[in-house]
Parts: sequence; C-alpha cells; structure tokens
Amino acid sequence: VCSSSTNNFPASCRQVTVSAPKSSIKAGDTAVVSCTVKTNDPETGIQWFKGDSTTPLVDDDIAYSISTTQVTALDGKTKQYAAALNILNFDSADVASYFCRAVYTDPILDDDSAEQRLAILGLILTPSTSQILAVGDSFQLACAMNLDETYVTRRISWKLNEGSEISSGVTTQTTNTAFTSTLSLSDLTPTDAGTYTCTAAYSLSDGSEPVVLTGTIDVS
Repeated sequence: VCSSSTNNFPASCRQVTVSAPKSSIKAGDTAVVSCTVKTNDPETGIQWFKGDSTTPLVDDDIAYSISTTQVTALDGKTKQYAAALNILNFDSADVASYFCRAVYTDPILDDDSAEQRLAILGLILTPSTSQILAVGDSFQLACAMNLDETYVTRRISWKLNEGSEISSGVTTQTTNTAFTSTLSLSDLTPTDAGTYTCTAAYSLSDGSEPVVLTGTIDVS
C-alpha cells in the first residue's frame, strides 16, 4: 500500500522513467527528452542534469526549455509528474547523457533518477577531400551513417552530378556502430569525373518524414 506516511513509503511506490523519441538528433533540431515520475511523496521536484555535472540545467529559452506538469492518480495517493527537457538548436556540444532526478521532500528518501543518452546524427564520407585520378585507375568512396535503434530503416544512395542513382559497384556493411555504403569505381574514364553525392536517410516507424543527410566529393 502506498501512502504519504514516512512509515509506509516502499520503493515500489516510486518510479522514474526517461525517454526520447529519437536518441540521435540532426544538428540544429530541438531534442526532446521526457521524464515521468510516479510517487506518493507530498511534493516532488524534478531536476535535469547533463553528463557528470552536479548543477541542474536551467530553463533559459536559449539552450534549454523545461516544463513540468502534475497528474494525480485515481487512488488519490500516487502522483504522476511529466517533465520535458527541450534542448534547443542541438549540436555536437549537446552530445551527452541527460539525467532526470526526482527530488523528494521526505527526508528519509533517497532521490531517484534515470538517464537518456543523446547523440548527433552523422554522416562520414571517406575520403573527405577532392581527388585527382588518372584514366584507368580504380577508386572507392565510402559513406557511413551512425546507427540508432529508434530509426527502423536506413538507406544510403549515390549519384554523380545529380543524375540518376548509381546502382552498380555498391556494397553495404553494418557494424555495431555504423551502416556503411561503399561505391567502387574501376577502370575510370573521363565520364566518371564529377561530383559524387552520398545521401543517407533515416526513417521512423510512425511514418514521419525521414531525416536526410548528404555529403559530396569531387573526383577529377
């Protein structure tokens, strides 16, 4: 039985969960991390932390926007708090673990917390600089996108000079951290010169528009 009494406050009455609809975010987007706290503590505060910092994040509408709502359960004892941390204009400096901490007023209780790690969607094109090759040479271009389990499908395509998609000479490989597409070019001719574009698309199961990243390299 859950009650607000300090003599009857089992751990099973308290629950902190944290999640993000996308654990990898495109640069410049707003990353949303949600936190749900179920407790029978009379008044519970919610704080957000980044990485190893012991200083709570502050709602300044510049870097972060924070909101908290309270819902009382039907039994009249257990309260549910829903908090959201909005990380504005997400970039590489925001890649970290974010902690939601429930701060209880009852002095005998230890604070509960949960975490969610966020990364930035990335695309790495190898080589990264323009290449000058000779007729008859062989060459490889590799395009890698980082993996994220929240995205159900991933696809990489290649084009030359924004023409039709290149289908021959393309192989793919998946590791624990990346999905890589390699374009192999052999016996080069002058018609192989130009700007190669790698397009990586991440899709979610909810049917929303995919996140698309592109990279280009000039070959002459």
